[in-house]
Amino acid sequence: MNSLNPKVPTIVTGRERYRDAAAITAARAALGLGTMAVQNSNSVSITGGAATGLTNLTASNGTITSLNTTSVYASYIGTTSGAASGAWSAGNLYVGNGGFDNNGTTGLQAEFVTTSGTISGNYTIVLLDASTAACTGTPSTTACSTYTNSTDCTARDSHGGCSWNAINCYVWNGDESSCNANSGYGCTWESASCSGTGAYDQSSCESYSGCTWTNNPQSCSVYDSDQYNCQNTSGCSWNAETTADCSAFNGDQSTCESTSGCSWSDPDCTGTYVSSPSYCSGSYDSYSCDGTYYTGNCTGSGGYCSGTANCAGIDDNTNCTNETGCSWTTVINATLPTLVDDRVYCLKNISSGGQDAIIYTTTTTPATTINGASSYTLADTNDAIWIVGKTRTGSCGAYVSEGACTAVVGCSWTGIDCGGLDESTCTSTSGCSWDSMSSTCSGTYNYTCNGVAVLSKNWYITASHGI
Repeated sequence: MNSLNPKVPTIVTGRERYRDAAAITAARAALGLGTMAVQNSNSVSITGGAATGLTNLTASNGTITSLNTTSVYASYIGTTSGAASGAWSAGNLYVGNGGFDNNGTTGLQAEFVTTSGTISGNYTIVLLDASTAACTGTPSTTACSTYTNSTDCTARDSHGGCSWNAINCYVWNGDESSCNANSGYGCTWESASCSGTGAYDQSSCESYSGCTWTNNPQSCSVYDSDQYNCQNTSGCSWNAETTADCSAFNGDQSTCESTSGCSWSDPDCTGTYVSSPSYCSGSYDSYSCDGTYYTGNCTGSGGYCSGTANCAGIDDNTNCTNETGCSWTTVINATLPTLVDDRVYCLKNISSGGQDAIIYTTTTTPATTINGASSYTLADTNDAIWIVGKTRTGSCGAYVSEGACTAVVGCSWTGIDCGGLDESTCTSTSGCSWDSMSSTCSGTYNYTCNGVAVLSKNWYITASHGI
């Protein structure tokens, strides 16, 4: 527009356009701007130079036509030469979609696994060799505490996981409470008969707790043939023998002749006989220290069996087959490491005799599977699989009840704090409460399910074959 008359258009000549373009070019040069300063963001052409400090290099809706892989490689491993000064962990890197992505710590290396257990996860290629036999299964009795003595606890290679812990009960001498507390381990608070105390009178007897000085009257008949002791024992009386005339048996030859001291002279019986022998009558006092008392000693040498029985801990055929629930087999059970997204493994059965190699997953929530199953068997020598771990996730917002929400890993049932609501809104909102003293609203309302739901964890078999 003409500055003197805004309604009249200003006419720009070709010479003026040239002069203005030259000034713009000079201005860009003065500012140090290169050719990229005149390119649009949706149409940039870069034909040379170097880019540093990049954390990701991606191509979206375009193509990277040339990439100095030596420079990228050198930047990644910290060397400026084309050859690496150290090992380049292939498990850390994969090339795809025009970019290098970090993918964990697994190197493109191999390891041998010859015993059942969890795979270390430090190697991409896992060679499973079940040629060496092992004890497998689950013992019918897994709680070692079931075994109450050393012999049973340590039988059959200690059941693959049991240990006997000996206890010397004498350490609790004088401590009845501790001794009794360990009665289940073979300890006993010792008791003894009061008769063994050697007490000779009531005072010494009853000095032992639990002992009683008891009178047990005895019959004097023990002295029937001992006149002296009978007559010298308080409570006893000596009764002398009495005699009678044998004439009482006149006319009775048989009785006469069978009675000591009598003689038969038909028809009379002559002589005298003992009609009542001497004897000791009455009773005398006999005291004893009766009952039982505690000696103060804790006796026994028991112990307890601890641990968990495990077939895998039994290392020979005989003990394995004698442990109920265990069997001696040449199968190898390999458990995969905890699933990490995009982690790739190759597992191969290299057993010389065609033994099985069974792959299991770790226990997680939700359950981790292998192609939807809890295990996968490499049944023959040279059977192999490639697997990759992936976790499927979804929105927690799909769960509208607290129970359904909290049952899903990654989801939490959360609400909005009632603080800040006015009295009217507060009292009309479920879950909120108005405090008239402080004029504040407290509580939580409008609960929703938030977070990222973990829907499944699965190792996907991308290839399976025999080599």
